[in-house]
Amino acid sequence: MTQARNLISHVEVIITTPKGQKNYKAFYSINTTDDEKLKNRAYVSIEQVMSNKGLKEQIVKQALKEAIYWEEKYTQYKELNMIFKAIEKTNKKFGVRWME
Repeated sequence: MTQARNLISHVEVIITTPKGQKNYKAFYSINTTDDEKLKNRAYVSIEQVMSNKGLKEQIVKQALKEAIYWEEKYTQYKELNMIFKAIEKTNKKFGVRWME
């Protein structure tokens, strides 16, 4: 099971545009229940995430948790203040705390 999880989490989709190629995760691990404590996980395709508001919000919230963690880790570097402000501005919409 661990090996399968590791494989699927590394599959990527490559999009080619006139500006070059961009790699995206092909599958995302999402919680299949509304109860955050149950943690029933499943993998869904990027197409499913992008076409489902609830799934997309779940992925955005996870990304914000990671960004907030990163901000806490590098908070002493004032050179990154513009990035920190962008994280905080985006998070006002979602109200995520990284230690949840």
